[in-house]
Amino acid sequence: MMLNNKILIIDDEEIVVDAVCRSLKSFDYELFSAHNGKEGLTLYNELKPILVILDLKMPVMGGMAFLEKIGLSLSDECAVVVLTGHGDDEEINACYNLGISAFLRKPFNIYELQGIVRNALALKKHEYELKKYRIALETMVEEQTVELRKVNRELKAALQDKELLINELRHRVSDNILIISSLLYLQTKNKDSHCLDLLAKSCVHIRSMSLLHDSLYRLPNLTSIDFSLYIQNLTDEIFHEYGINTSTIRHIIKAENISLKTDKAVYCSLIINELVTNSLKHAFPGNKEGEIYIEITRGENNVYTLLVGDNGTGISGNLDFQTTDTIGLQLVRLLIQELKGTIILKEGRGTSFEITFNA
Repeated sequence: MMLNNKILIIDDEEIVVDAVCRSLKSFDYELFSAHNGKEGLTLYNELKPILVILDLKMPVMGGMAFLEKIGLSLSDECAVVVLTGHGDDEEINACYNLGISAFLRKPFNIYELQGIVRNALALKKHEYELKKYRIALETMVEEQTVELRKVNRELKAALQDKELLINELRHRVSDNILIISSLLYLQTKNKDSHCLDLLAKSCVHIRSMSLLHDSLYRLPNLTSIDFSLYIQNLTDEIFHEYGINTSTIRHIIKAENISLKTDKAVYCSLIINELVTNSLKHAFPGNKEGEIYIEITRGENNVYTLLVGDNGTGISGNLDFQTTDTIGLQLVRLLIQELKGTIILKEGRGTSFEITFNA
């Protein structure tokens, strides 16, 4: 697409055509002429001129009919200047409505005509440049759209592949956890009470990890987990594993709107698992009624406080939980180190541990 250098003069008066040609001879354009609108229309379609200088009153076909035939629009590369000795206000308005660029009456001033022609051509040149840039931009957008669609298809295919792999991995992990849990359950046929206790605790640990794994799989964001919901499910699982009557021993959980990163959630779940298990085993002898409570809150600077306790018999006064060699509390201390947190035994009724750590 490029502009040509052709100007078409349509006027039935030869003297006017000659005068216009002399006025525009300094312009670097090819000049063509026609004696009426019909001849002008034929040349207009052949030449595709950049400018038409048009008379209104002509034999065979006048200027208004010519304008109606060519149907000017803003996107046309041709400008039309009406040069006539006729035309009232209504006709002038009609010409502008048909898309002309300027209206000049005969007899005309040569400099005025040159100025109008220059302005009309400059305007069309700007319109042409804008059209060229618009086409180039549309082409670029179309090319980028095609490329983005291709990338989108590739990403969708890659995402589907990864979803299939994750789904397969989930099923394999779940199957392996189930197999391990089943094997441990078979070992409970051993009558040694210490072995039975270890196996039961191992089963609970595996169940809690399986529960965490399943919870993570269902989340849209695998980097963090809704810990409030997880604690509820974990505690229910522990109570079920130990056959606890919830009308005798109740659990109270306060953990609203708490989300933890996956690694922090794993450590906290194992700590809760161990401490709740200890409370169920030791805090309520002889089917004593009581409560186990778990609370986690977030304070300033993303410091979390996890409270796990009961209102049972409490820890013996001569037991130092920081140095005791019981496997359960050793595991808790190890997990606290992994959290880079601290743990204290709170004084009061029953047993209560307070753990603090950073997000």
